[in-house]
Amino acid sequence: MTRKRNQAWIFFLTIIVLGLAIYSNALQGEFVSDDHVYIVDNPSVRNIFDLQGLWHSFNSRFLTGLTFALNFSAGGLNVFGYHFFNIVIHLINSILVYQFTLLILKALEGKTDAYKKYKDALPVFAALIFLTHPVQTQGVSFISQRLASMGTMFYLLSLIFYIRGRLDEKNDLIHLALLSMLFGVFTKEMIVTVPLMLFVIELYCFSSWKEIKITQWRTVRPFVLASCMLPLIILQQKAVSYPDFTGQIKAGGFSWNYFLTEINVLRTYARMLFLPVNLSHEYDYPIVGSLLDVDLILSLALLIGLLILAVKTFRSKPLISFCIVWFFVTTSVEIINVSLVHRNVIYDHWLYLPMVGFSIFLGLFIHLIAKDKMGIRGLFAVIIVIFCLATYQRNKVWQNEIGFWQDVLKKAPNKAAAHLGMANAYKRQNNLEKAIEQYQQVVRSDPGSVKAYSNMGVAYYQTGNVKRAMRNLKEALNLEPDNPAVHNNLGYIYYLEKDYGRAILHYFKALNLRGDYANAYFYLGQCYLEMKNFSTARNCLNRAMQLYEKRYEKGKVQEIKTILDAIANEV
Repeated sequence: MTRKRNQAWIFFLTIIVLGLAIYSNALQGEFVSDDHVYIVDNPSVRNIFDLQGLWHSFNSRFLTGLTFALNFSAGGLNVFGYHFFNIVIHLINSILVYQFTLLILKALEGKTDAYKKYKDALPVFAALIFLTHPVQTQGVSFISQRLASMGTMFYLLSLIFYIRGRLDEKNDLIHLALLSMLFGVFTKEMIVTVPLMLFVIELYCFSSWKEIKITQWRTVRPFVLASCMLPLIILQQKAVSYPDFTGQIKAGGFSWNYFLTEINVLRTYARMLFLPVNLSHEYDYPIVGSLLDVDLILSLALLIGLLILAVKTFRSKPLISFCIVWFFVTTSVEIINVSLVHRNVIYDHWLYLPMVGFSIFLGLFIHLIAKDKMGIRGLFAVIIVIFCLATYQRNKVWQNEIGFWQDVLKKAPNKAAAHLGMANAYKRQNNLEKAIEQYQQVVRSDPGSVKAYSNMGVAYYQTGNVKRAMRNLKEALNLEPDNPAVHNNLGYIYYLEKDYGRAILHYFKALNLRGDYANAYFYLGQCYLEMKNFSTARNCLNRAMQLYEKRYEKGKVQEIKTILDAIANEV
Protein backbone atom coordinates (compact mmCIF):
# COMPACT_ATOMS: atom_id res chain seq x y z
CA MET A 1 0.00 0.00 0.00
CA THR A 2 2.83 2.38 0.96
CA ARG A 3 4.64 1.55 -2.27
CA LYS A 4 1.55 2.35 -4.35
CA ARG A 5 1.07 5.61 -2.47
CA ASN A 6 4.69 6.57 -3.12
CA GLN A 7 4.31 5.72 -6.81
CA ALA A 8 1.19 7.90 -6.96
CA TRP A 9 3.06 10.85 -5.43
CA ILE A 10 5.95 10.38 -7.86
CA PHE A 11 3.48 10.35 -10.75
CA PHE A 12 1.69 13.51 -9.57
CA LEU A 13 4.98 15.34 -9.03
CA THR A 14 6.18 14.25 -12.47
CA ILE A 15 3.03 15.64 -14.08
CA ILE A 16 3.36 18.95 -12.20
CA VAL A 17 7.10 19.47 -12.72
CA LEU A 18 7.13 18.35 -16.36
CA GLY A 19 4.00 20.33 -17.21
CA LEU A 20 5.30 23.54 -15.62
CA ALA A 21 8.67 23.06 -17.33
CA ILE A 22 7.39 22.66 -20.88
CA TYR A 23 4.89 25.53 -20.51
CA SER A 24 7.14 27.84 -18.47
CA ASN A 25 8.02 29.96 -21.50
CA ALA A 26 4.32 30.67 -22.16
CA LEU A 27 3.58 32.20 -18.74
CA GLN A 28 4.30 35.76 -19.91
CA GLY A 29 2.79 35.35 -23.38
CA GLU A 30 0.78 38.37 -24.55
CA PHE A 31 -2.94 38.40 -25.22
CA VAL A 32 -3.53 37.34 -28.83
CA SER A 33 -6.42 36.94 -31.26
CA ASP A 34 -9.72 36.19 -29.46
CA ASP A 35 -8.19 37.10 -26.09
CA HIS A 36 -8.99 40.72 -26.89
CA VAL A 37 -12.66 39.88 -27.47
CA TYR A 38 -13.09 37.55 -24.50
CA ILE A 39 -10.96 39.43 -21.97
CA VAL A 40 -9.14 42.68 -22.84
CA ASP A 41 -12.06 44.51 -24.48
CA ASN A 42 -14.80 42.70 -22.57
CA PRO A 43 -16.21 44.85 -19.74
CA SER A 44 -18.15 41.96 -18.19
CA VAL A 45 -15.00 40.26 -16.88
CA ARG A 46 -14.04 43.33 -14.85
CA ASN A 47 -16.58 42.59 -12.13
CA ILE A 48 -16.80 39.02 -10.90
CA PHE A 49 -20.07 39.83 -9.10
CA ASP A 50 -21.79 41.09 -12.28
CA LEU A 51 -23.29 37.68 -13.04
CA GLN A 52 -25.93 39.16 -15.35
CA GLY A 53 -23.24 40.87 -17.41
CA LEU A 54 -21.19 37.68 -17.56
CA TRP A 55 -24.24 35.72 -18.67
CA HIS A 56 -25.04 38.29 -21.36
CA SER A 57 -21.45 38.12 -22.56
CA PHE A 58 -20.78 34.37 -22.41
CA ASN A 59 -24.19 32.65 -22.31
CA SER A 60 -23.56 28.88 -22.60
CA ARG A 61 -19.87 29.52 -21.85
CA PHE A 62 -20.71 31.28 -18.59
CA LEU A 63 -18.38 29.27 -16.31
CA THR A 64 -15.40 29.99 -18.55
CA GLY A 65 -16.28 33.68 -18.49
CA LEU A 66 -16.51 33.50 -14.70
CA THR A 67 -12.92 32.21 -14.53
CA PHE A 68 -11.76 35.11 -16.72
CA ALA A 69 -13.48 37.46 -14.26
CA LEU A 70 -11.75 35.65 -11.40
CA ASN A 71 -8.38 36.20 -13.09
CA PHE A 72 -9.18 39.88 -13.68
CA SER A 73 -10.22 40.43 -10.06
CA ALA A 74 -6.95 38.85 -8.89
CA GLY A 75 -4.51 40.55 -11.26
CA GLY A 76 -6.23 42.76 -13.81
CA LEU A 77 -4.73 42.22 -17.25
CA ASN A 78 -1.50 40.67 -15.97
CA VAL A 79 -1.17 37.69 -18.30
CA PHE A 80 0.70 35.49 -15.80
CA GLY A 81 -2.43 34.60 -13.81
CA TYR A 82 -4.42 33.70 -16.93
CA HIS A 83 -1.67 31.44 -18.26
CA PHE A 84 -1.04 29.84 -14.88
CA PHE A 85 -4.75 29.01 -14.54
CA ASN A 86 -4.72 27.38 -18.01
CA ILE A 87 -1.65 25.31 -17.15
CA VAL A 88 -3.21 24.13 -13.88
CA ILE A 89 -6.32 22.98 -15.77
CA HIS A 90 -4.06 21.10 -18.20
CA LEU A 91 -2.26 19.40 -15.31
CA ILE A 92 -5.60 18.40 -13.78
CA ASN A 93 -6.75 17.01 -17.13
CA SER A 94 -3.57 14.95 -17.46
CA ILE A 95 -4.27 13.39 -14.05
CA LEU A 96 -7.89 12.78 -15.11
CA VAL A 97 -6.64 11.02 -18.26
CA TYR A 98 -4.65 8.72 -15.97
CA GLN A 99 -7.74 7.99 -13.87
CA PHE A 100 -9.98 7.55 -16.92
CA THR A 101 -7.57 5.09 -18.55
CA LEU A 102 -7.30 3.14 -15.29
CA LEU A 103 -11.10 2.88 -15.03
CA ILE A 104 -11.57 1.88 -18.67
CA LEU A 105 -9.05 -0.93 -18.20
CA LYS A 106 -10.81 -2.05 -15.04
CA ALA A 107 -14.23 -1.90 -16.70
CA LEU A 108 -12.97 -3.95 -19.66
CA GLU A 109 -11.91 -6.76 -17.30
CA GLY A 110 -15.55 -7.87 -17.24
CA LYS A 111 -15.31 -8.74 -20.94
CA THR A 112 -11.62 -9.54 -21.51
CA ASP A 113 -8.45 -10.04 -19.49
CA ALA A 114 -6.23 -8.99 -22.40
CA TYR A 115 -5.32 -5.64 -20.84
CA LYS A 116 -4.56 -6.67 -17.24
CA LYS A 117 -0.83 -6.55 -17.86
CA TYR A 118 -1.09 -2.93 -19.01
CA LYS A 119 -3.00 -1.53 -16.02
CA ASP A 120 0.10 -0.18 -14.25
CA ALA A 121 2.00 1.43 -17.13
CA LEU A 122 -0.65 2.36 -19.71
CA PRO A 123 -2.48 5.00 -17.60
CA VAL A 124 0.87 6.70 -16.89
CA PHE A 125 1.83 6.60 -20.57
CA ALA A 126 -1.53 8.04 -21.64
CA ALA A 127 -1.36 10.87 -19.10
CA LEU A 128 2.18 11.88 -20.11
CA ILE A 129 1.37 11.77 -23.83
CA PHE A 130 -1.69 13.97 -23.21
CA LEU A 131 0.42 16.36 -21.11
CA THR A 132 3.32 16.80 -23.53
CA HIS A 133 1.85 16.50 -27.04
CA PRO A 134 2.65 19.69 -29.04
CA VAL A 135 -0.87 19.99 -30.49
CA GLN A 136 -2.07 20.74 -26.96
CA THR A 137 -0.23 24.09 -26.90
CA GLN A 138 -3.14 25.91 -28.53
CA GLY A 139 -5.54 24.60 -25.90
CA VAL A 140 -3.18 25.69 -23.10
CA SER A 141 -1.10 28.70 -24.19
CA PHE A 142 -3.98 30.38 -26.02
CA ILE A 143 -5.73 31.94 -23.02
CA SER A 144 -9.19 32.01 -24.63
CA GLN A 145 -9.08 28.30 -25.29
CA ARG A 146 -9.50 27.64 -21.63
CA LEU A 147 -12.87 26.81 -23.17
CA ALA A 148 -11.43 23.59 -24.61
CA SER A 149 -9.45 22.57 -21.52
CA MET A 150 -12.25 23.30 -19.03
CA GLY A 151 -14.78 21.58 -21.29
CA THR A 152 -12.52 18.53 -21.41
CA MET A 153 -12.16 18.57 -17.62
CA PHE A 154 -15.92 18.37 -17.06
CA TYR A 155 -16.24 15.83 -19.90
CA LEU A 156 -13.70 13.52 -18.25
CA LEU A 157 -15.19 14.01 -14.79
CA SER A 158 -18.60 12.98 -16.15
CA LEU A 159 -17.20 9.77 -17.63
CA ILE A 160 -15.01 8.97 -14.62
CA PHE A 161 -17.86 9.35 -12.11
CA TYR A 162 -20.17 7.36 -14.40
CA ILE A 163 -17.77 4.43 -14.83
CA ARG A 164 -16.95 4.41 -11.13
CA GLY A 165 -20.66 4.50 -10.32
CA ARG A 166 -21.35 1.56 -12.63
CA LEU A 167 -18.43 -0.45 -11.25
CA ASP A 168 -19.34 0.21 -7.61
CA GLU A 169 -23.11 0.25 -8.27
CA LYS A 170 -23.47 3.61 -6.54
CA ASN A 171 -26.12 6.03 -7.79
CA ASP A 172 -24.48 8.92 -5.92
CA LEU A 173 -21.54 8.73 -8.30
CA ILE A 174 -23.89 8.70 -11.30
CA HIS A 175 -25.43 11.88 -9.88
CA LEU A 176 -21.95 13.44 -9.66
CA ALA A 177 -21.41 12.47 -13.29
CA LEU A 178 -24.60 14.31 -14.23
CA LEU A 179 -23.58 17.34 -12.17
CA SER A 180 -20.20 17.42 -13.94
CA MET A 181 -21.95 17.36 -17.28
CA LEU A 182 -24.21 20.23 -16.22
CA PHE A 183 -21.11 22.26 -15.39
CA GLY A 184 -19.82 21.35 -18.84
CA VAL A 185 -23.03 22.62 -20.46
CA PHE A 186 -22.04 26.09 -19.23
CA THR A 187 -18.44 25.73 -20.40
CA LYS A 188 -18.25 24.55 -24.04
CA GLU A 189 -20.48 22.89 -26.61
CA MET A 190 -18.35 19.72 -26.84
CA ILE A 191 -20.16 18.42 -23.75
CA VAL A 192 -23.25 17.43 -25.79
CA THR A 193 -21.54 14.20 -26.89
CA VAL A 194 -21.25 12.89 -23.31
CA PRO A 195 -24.52 10.86 -23.58
CA LEU A 196 -23.30 9.24 -26.81
CA MET A 197 -19.96 8.44 -25.18
CA LEU A 198 -21.80 6.88 -22.22
CA PHE A 199 -23.65 4.59 -24.65
CA VAL A 200 -20.27 3.68 -26.16
CA ILE A 201 -18.83 2.92 -22.71
CA GLU A 202 -21.88 0.82 -21.85
CA LEU A 203 -21.47 -1.12 -25.07
CA TYR A 204 -17.73 -1.73 -24.69
CA CYS A 205 -17.54 -2.29 -20.94
CA PHE A 206 -20.85 -3.29 -19.39
CA SER A 207 -23.67 -4.33 -21.72
CA SER A 208 -24.62 -6.15 -24.89
CA TRP A 209 -26.59 -4.47 -27.69
CA LYS A 210 -29.84 -5.89 -26.33
CA GLU A 211 -29.16 -4.79 -22.75
CA ILE A 212 -28.14 -1.28 -23.76
CA LYS A 213 -31.41 -0.82 -25.62
CA ILE A 214 -33.63 -2.07 -22.82
CA THR A 215 -32.08 -1.24 -19.44
CA GLN A 216 -29.38 1.40 -19.72
CA TRP A 217 -31.57 4.03 -21.36
CA ARG A 218 -32.89 4.89 -17.90
CA THR A 219 -29.40 5.62 -16.60
CA VAL A 220 -28.29 7.67 -19.60
CA ARG A 221 -31.61 9.50 -20.16
CA PRO A 222 -30.86 12.37 -17.70
CA PHE A 223 -27.60 13.03 -19.56
CA VAL A 224 -29.49 13.23 -22.86
CA LEU A 225 -31.91 15.73 -21.32
CA ALA A 226 -28.96 17.75 -19.99
CA SER A 227 -27.43 17.90 -23.47
CA CYS A 228 -30.74 19.22 -24.83
CA MET A 229 -30.33 22.24 -22.55
CA LEU A 230 -27.43 23.57 -24.60
CA PRO A 231 -29.23 24.49 -27.85
CA LEU A 232 -32.05 26.00 -25.79
CA ILE A 233 -29.56 28.20 -23.92
CA ILE A 234 -27.82 29.28 -27.13
CA LEU A 235 -31.12 30.07 -28.87
CA GLN A 236 -32.49 31.92 -25.83
CA GLN A 237 -29.97 34.76 -26.02
CA LYS A 238 -27.07 35.76 -28.25
CA ALA A 239 -23.78 36.05 -26.38
CA VAL A 240 -21.82 39.18 -27.25
CA SER A 241 -18.33 37.69 -26.86
CA TYR A 242 -18.49 34.79 -29.30
CA PRO A 243 -20.04 34.09 -32.71
CA ASP A 244 -23.80 34.33 -33.17
CA PHE A 245 -24.27 30.67 -34.10
CA THR A 246 -28.05 31.05 -34.51
CA GLY A 247 -27.65 33.96 -36.91
CA GLN A 248 -24.88 32.21 -38.84
CA ILE A 249 -26.94 29.04 -39.21
CA LYS A 250 -29.91 31.04 -40.50
CA ALA A 251 -27.66 32.91 -42.92
CA GLY A 252 -25.83 29.81 -44.10
CA GLY A 253 -27.53 26.50 -43.44
CA PHE A 254 -26.02 23.10 -43.96
CA SER A 255 -23.24 23.06 -46.57
CA TRP A 256 -22.15 19.83 -48.23
CA ASN A 257 -18.91 21.50 -49.34
CA TYR A 258 -17.95 22.30 -45.76
CA PHE A 259 -19.07 18.88 -44.55
CA LEU A 260 -16.91 17.17 -47.18
CA THR A 261 -14.04 19.48 -46.25
CA GLU A 262 -14.36 18.30 -42.65
CA ILE A 263 -13.79 14.74 -43.87
CA ASN A 264 -10.43 15.94 -45.20
CA VAL A 265 -9.85 17.74 -41.91
CA LEU A 266 -10.29 14.46 -40.00
CA ARG A 267 -7.48 12.97 -42.08
CA THR A 268 -5.34 16.02 -41.32
CA TYR A 269 -6.15 15.63 -37.62
CA ALA A 270 -5.00 12.02 -37.74
CA ARG A 271 -1.72 13.16 -39.30
CA MET A 272 -1.30 15.92 -36.67
CA LEU A 273 -1.76 13.42 -33.86
CA PHE A 274 0.98 11.14 -35.16
CA LEU A 275 3.17 13.82 -36.75
CA PRO A 276 2.63 17.21 -35.07
CA VAL A 277 4.63 19.45 -37.43
CA ASN A 278 3.85 22.80 -39.12
CA LEU A 279 1.29 23.65 -36.45
CA SER A 280 -0.45 27.01 -36.80
CA HIS A 281 -3.20 29.07 -35.24
CA GLU A 282 -4.83 29.52 -38.66
CA TYR A 283 -4.70 27.26 -41.70
CA ASP A 284 -5.50 28.23 -45.27
CA TYR A 285 -7.42 25.00 -45.75
CA PRO A 286 -8.98 24.34 -49.20
CA ILE A 287 -12.76 23.86 -49.36
CA VAL A 288 -13.81 20.69 -51.20
CA GLY A 289 -15.74 21.47 -54.37
CA SER A 290 -16.45 18.00 -55.75
CA LEU A 291 -17.04 14.41 -54.69
CA LEU A 292 -14.25 13.49 -57.12
CA ASP A 293 -11.67 15.50 -55.16
CA VAL A 294 -8.58 13.26 -54.84
CA ASP A 295 -7.87 14.30 -51.25
CA LEU A 296 -11.48 13.59 -50.32
CA ILE A 297 -11.29 10.09 -51.81
CA LEU A 298 -8.10 9.39 -49.85
CA SER A 299 -9.69 10.75 -46.68
CA LEU A 300 -12.79 8.62 -47.12
CA ALA A 301 -10.64 5.54 -47.69
CA LEU A 302 -8.69 6.21 -44.49
CA LEU A 303 -11.74 6.96 -42.35
CA ILE A 304 -13.74 4.01 -43.66
CA GLY A 305 -10.69 1.83 -43.00
CA LEU A 306 -10.58 3.10 -39.40
CA LEU A 307 -14.28 2.36 -38.92
CA ILE A 308 -13.85 -1.16 -40.33
CA LEU A 309 -10.90 -1.66 -37.97
CA ALA A 310 -13.05 -0.47 -35.04
CA VAL A 311 -15.73 -3.03 -35.90
CA LYS A 312 -13.27 -5.88 -36.47
CA THR A 313 -11.39 -5.27 -33.21
CA PHE A 314 -14.54 -4.71 -31.13
CA ARG A 315 -14.27 -8.13 -29.46
CA SER A 316 -10.62 -9.08 -29.94
CA LYS A 317 -8.99 -5.72 -29.11
CA PRO A 318 -11.78 -3.56 -27.65
CA LEU A 319 -9.48 -0.80 -26.36
CA ILE A 320 -8.17 -0.08 -29.86
CA SER A 321 -11.74 -0.08 -31.15
CA PHE A 322 -12.82 2.24 -28.33
CA CYS A 323 -10.04 4.75 -29.10
CA ILE A 324 -11.09 4.90 -32.75
CA VAL A 325 -14.72 5.51 -31.80
CA TRP A 326 -13.57 8.18 -29.30
CA PHE A 327 -11.89 10.07 -32.15
CA PHE A 328 -15.05 10.16 -34.26
CA VAL A 329 -17.42 11.02 -31.39
CA THR A 330 -15.29 13.82 -29.93
CA THR A 331 -14.68 15.51 -33.28
CA SER A 332 -18.34 15.33 -34.34
CA VAL A 333 -19.52 18.57 -32.71
CA GLU A 334 -17.06 20.75 -34.62
CA ILE A 335 -17.80 18.91 -37.88
CA ILE A 336 -21.51 19.69 -37.52
CA ASN A 337 -20.78 23.23 -36.36
CA VAL A 338 -18.54 24.03 -39.34
CA SER A 339 -21.03 22.46 -41.77
CA LEU A 340 -23.77 24.75 -40.43
CA VAL A 341 -22.02 28.08 -39.87
CA HIS A 342 -19.33 27.92 -42.62
CA ARG A 343 -16.48 29.29 -40.51
CA ASN A 344 -12.83 28.23 -40.15
CA VAL A 345 -12.68 24.50 -40.75
CA ILE A 346 -9.71 23.48 -38.61
CA TYR A 347 -8.11 24.48 -35.31
CA ASP A 348 -5.49 22.72 -33.19
CA HIS A 349 -7.51 23.19 -29.99
CA TRP A 350 -10.37 21.15 -31.47
CA LEU A 351 -8.04 18.17 -30.91
CA TYR A 352 -7.70 18.81 -27.17
CA LEU A 353 -10.53 16.40 -26.22
CA PRO A 354 -9.85 13.85 -29.01
CA MET A 355 -6.27 13.71 -27.68
CA VAL A 356 -7.52 11.64 -24.73
CA GLY A 357 -8.35 8.67 -26.96
CA PHE A 358 -5.18 9.10 -29.00
CA SER A 359 -3.03 9.17 -25.85
CA ILE A 360 -4.47 5.83 -24.75
CA PHE A 361 -4.07 4.42 -28.27
CA LEU A 362 -0.43 5.52 -28.61
CA GLY A 363 0.43 4.17 -25.17
CA LEU A 364 -1.14 0.82 -26.12
CA PHE A 365 0.59 0.85 -29.51
CA ILE A 366 3.99 1.26 -27.82
CA HIS A 367 3.23 -1.79 -25.66
CA LEU A 368 2.21 -3.83 -28.70
CA ILE A 369 5.23 -3.10 -30.91
CA ALA A 370 8.00 -3.18 -28.28
CA LYS A 371 9.30 -6.64 -27.40
CA ASP A 372 10.16 -6.22 -23.73
CA LYS A 373 9.97 -3.79 -20.81
CA MET A 374 13.24 -2.09 -21.72
CA GLY A 375 12.05 -1.60 -25.28
CA ILE A 376 8.71 -0.21 -24.11
CA ARG A 377 10.31 2.23 -21.68
CA GLY A 378 12.99 3.28 -24.17
CA LEU A 379 10.54 3.96 -27.00
CA PHE A 380 8.17 5.79 -24.66
CA ALA A 381 11.01 7.92 -23.27
CA VAL A 382 12.12 8.92 -26.78
CA ILE A 383 8.57 9.94 -27.75
CA ILE A 384 8.04 11.97 -24.56
CA VAL A 385 11.39 13.77 -24.94
CA ILE A 386 10.54 14.67 -28.55
CA PHE A 387 7.09 15.89 -27.52
CA CYS A 388 8.53 17.97 -24.65
CA LEU A 389 11.09 19.67 -26.89
CA ALA A 390 8.48 20.32 -29.59
CA THR A 391 5.98 21.73 -27.07
CA TYR A 392 8.56 24.05 -25.50
CA GLN A 393 9.61 25.24 -28.96
CA ARG A 394 6.01 25.76 -30.08
CA ASN A 395 5.27 27.83 -26.98
CA LYS A 396 7.78 30.45 -28.15
CA VAL A 397 5.24 31.45 -30.79
CA TRP A 398 2.77 32.48 -28.07
CA GLN A 399 5.15 34.90 -26.34
CA ASN A 400 4.23 38.05 -28.28
CA GLU A 401 1.38 38.98 -30.58
CA ILE A 402 3.45 40.18 -33.54
CA GLY A 403 5.56 37.01 -33.55
CA PHE A 404 2.39 34.97 -33.19
CA TRP A 405 0.85 36.43 -36.36
CA GLN A 406 4.17 36.27 -38.21
CA ASP A 407 4.18 32.53 -37.58
CA VAL A 408 0.63 32.24 -38.93
CA LEU A 409 1.44 34.28 -42.06
CA LYS A 410 4.55 32.21 -42.67
CA LYS A 411 2.34 29.12 -42.93
CA ALA A 412 -0.79 30.72 -44.43
CA PRO A 413 0.42 33.81 -46.38
CA ASN A 414 -2.86 34.23 -48.27
CA LYS A 415 -5.18 33.94 -45.26
CA ALA A 416 -7.16 37.18 -44.94
CA ALA A 417 -7.95 36.55 -41.26
CA ALA A 418 -4.22 36.26 -40.51
CA HIS A 419 -3.48 39.60 -42.17
CA LEU A 420 -6.37 41.16 -40.24
CA GLY A 421 -4.98 39.81 -36.98
CA MET A 422 -1.52 41.15 -37.80
CA ALA A 423 -2.97 44.54 -38.79
CA ASN A 424 -4.87 44.84 -35.51
CA ALA A 425 -1.73 43.87 -33.59
CA TYR A 426 0.29 46.58 -35.33
CA LYS A 427 -2.51 49.09 -34.71
CA ARG A 428 -2.53 48.27 -30.99
CA GLN A 429 1.21 49.03 -30.96
CA ASN A 430 0.57 52.30 -32.85
CA ASN A 431 2.64 51.06 -35.81
CA LEU A 432 0.10 52.57 -38.20
CA GLU A 433 2.01 52.29 -41.48
CA LYS A 434 2.48 48.54 -41.10
CA ALA A 435 -1.11 48.20 -39.89
CA ILE A 436 -2.40 49.93 -43.04
CA GLU A 437 -0.24 47.67 -45.23
CA GLN A 438 -1.82 44.62 -43.62
CA TYR A 439 -5.36 46.04 -43.88
CA GLN A 440 -4.76 46.64 -47.59
CA GLN A 441 -3.67 43.02 -47.93
CA VAL A 442 -6.91 41.94 -46.23
CA VAL A 443 -9.19 43.84 -48.62
CA ARG A 444 -7.24 42.50 -51.60
CA SER A 445 -7.91 38.96 -50.39
CA ASP A 446 -11.37 39.66 -48.97
CA PRO A 447 -13.02 42.75 -50.51
CA GLY A 448 -16.03 42.29 -48.23
CA SER A 449 -14.12 42.70 -44.95
CA VAL A 450 -15.99 45.42 -43.05
CA LYS A 451 -13.57 45.27 -40.11
CA ALA A 452 -10.57 45.84 -42.38
CA TYR A 453 -12.09 48.90 -44.09
CA SER A 454 -13.32 50.37 -40.79
CA ASN A 455 -10.07 49.86 -38.88
CA MET A 456 -8.03 51.04 -41.85
CA GLY A 457 -10.13 54.21 -41.93
CA VAL A 458 -9.32 54.92 -38.29
CA ALA A 459 -5.63 54.17 -38.89
CA TYR A 460 -5.52 56.54 -41.87
CA TYR A 461 -7.10 59.28 -39.76
CA GLN A 462 -4.49 58.76 -37.05
CA THR A 463 -1.79 59.33 -39.69
CA GLY A 464 -3.50 62.58 -40.73
CA ASN A 465 -4.97 61.32 -44.02
CA VAL A 466 -8.61 62.41 -43.53
CA LYS A 467 -9.60 61.82 -47.15
CA ARG A 468 -8.59 58.16 -47.19
CA ALA A 469 -10.02 57.66 -43.73
CA MET A 470 -13.45 58.79 -44.89
CA ARG A 471 -13.23 56.76 -48.08
CA ASN A 472 -12.51 53.52 -46.19
CA LEU A 473 -15.14 54.11 -43.52
CA LYS A 474 -17.79 54.87 -46.14
CA GLU A 475 -16.81 51.70 -48.00
CA ALA A 476 -17.29 49.77 -44.75
CA LEU A 477 -20.71 51.39 -44.36
CA ASN A 478 -21.68 50.46 -47.94
CA LEU A 479 -20.81 46.85 -47.16
CA GLU A 480 -22.73 46.81 -43.85
CA PRO A 481 -25.02 49.83 -43.31
CA ASP A 482 -26.18 48.59 -39.90
CA ASN A 483 -22.76 48.18 -38.30
CA PRO A 484 -22.69 50.25 -35.06
CA ALA A 485 -18.88 50.27 -34.83
CA VAL A 486 -18.54 51.84 -38.28
CA HIS A 487 -21.10 54.53 -37.44
CA ASN A 488 -19.24 55.18 -34.19
CA ASN A 489 -15.91 55.53 -36.02
CA LEU A 490 -17.42 57.90 -38.58
CA GLY A 491 -19.04 59.91 -35.81
CA TYR A 492 -15.70 60.22 -34.04
CA ILE A 493 -13.91 61.53 -37.13
CA TYR A 494 -16.69 64.03 -37.85
CA TYR A 495 -16.47 65.13 -34.21
CA LEU A 496 -12.72 65.69 -34.47
CA GLU A 497 -13.28 67.58 -37.73
CA LYS A 498 -15.85 69.75 -35.87
CA ASP A 499 -18.69 68.63 -38.17
CA TYR A 500 -20.97 68.09 -35.19
CA GLY A 501 -24.20 67.68 -37.16
CA ARG A 502 -22.92 64.66 -39.10
CA ALA A 503 -21.20 63.30 -36.01
CA ILE A 504 -24.50 63.40 -34.10
CA LEU A 505 -26.28 61.66 -36.98
CA HIS A 506 -23.84 58.73 -36.93
CA TYR A 507 -23.79 58.48 -33.14
CA PHE A 508 -27.59 58.25 -33.11
CA LYS A 509 -27.44 55.49 -35.72
CA ALA A 510 -24.82 53.64 -33.66
CA LEU A 511 -26.98 53.91 -30.54
CA ASN A 512 -30.11 52.78 -32.36
CA LEU A 513 -28.21 49.65 -33.34
CA ARG A 514 -26.48 49.15 -29.99
CA GLY A 515 -28.07 50.89 -27.03
CA ASP A 516 -25.21 50.30 -24.57
CA TYR A 517 -22.47 51.93 -26.66
CA ALA A 518 -20.64 53.96 -24.00
CA ASN A 519 -18.23 55.69 -26.40
CA ALA A 520 -21.09 56.81 -28.64
CA TYR A 521 -22.91 58.40 -25.68
CA PHE A 522 -19.69 60.06 -24.50
CA TYR A 523 -18.84 61.73 -27.81
CA LEU A 524 -22.48 62.51 -28.51
CA GLY A 525 -22.39 64.44 -25.25
CA GLN A 526 -19.19 66.15 -26.35
CA CYS A 527 -20.83 67.20 -29.62
CA TYR A 528 -23.76 68.78 -27.76
CA LEU A 529 -21.32 70.41 -25.36
CA GLU A 530 -19.48 72.06 -28.25
CA MET A 531 -22.85 73.24 -29.58
CA LYS A 532 -23.64 74.74 -26.13
CA ASN A 533 -26.63 72.42 -25.68
CA PHE A 534 -25.72 71.77 -22.05
CA SER A 535 -28.90 69.97 -21.01
CA THR A 536 -28.67 67.30 -23.72
CA ALA A 537 -24.91 67.05 -23.24
CA ARG A 538 -25.43 66.37 -19.53
CA ASN A 539 -27.97 63.62 -20.26
CA CYS A 540 -25.66 61.90 -22.74
CA LEU A 541 -22.64 62.13 -20.46
CA ASN A 542 -24.59 60.80 -17.47
CA ARG A 543 -25.67 57.80 -19.54
CA ALA A 544 -22.08 57.29 -20.72
CA MET A 545 -20.88 57.44 -17.11
CA GLN A 546 -23.38 54.75 -16.09
CA LEU A 547 -22.11 52.49 -18.85
CA TYR A 548 -18.44 53.17 -18.05
CA GLU A 549 -19.11 52.38 -14.39
CA LYS A 550 -20.44 48.97 -15.47
CA ARG A 551 -17.26 48.50 -17.49
CA TYR A 552 -15.15 49.52 -14.48
CA GLU A 553 -13.37 52.20 -16.51
CA LYS A 554 -12.56 54.48 -13.59
CA GLY A 555 -10.48 56.91 -15.64
CA LYS A 556 -13.36 57.57 -18.01
CA VAL A 557 -15.83 57.97 -15.12
CA GLN A 558 -13.58 60.56 -13.48
CA GLU A 559 -13.17 62.41 -16.79
CA ILE A 560 -16.95 62.66 -17.18
CA LYS A 561 -17.38 63.88 -13.60
CA THR A 562 -14.87 66.66 -14.31
CA ILE A 563 -16.77 67.63 -17.48
CA LEU A 564 -20.12 67.60 -15.65
CA ASP A 565 -18.67 69.85 -12.94
CA ALA A 566 -17.50 72.25 -15.64
CA ILE A 567 -20.98 72.22 -17.21
CA ALA A 568 -22.54 73.01 -13.82
CA ASN A 569 -20.19 75.96 -13.40
CA GLU A 570 -20.88 77.13 -16.96
CA VAL A 571 -24.65 77.04 -16.46
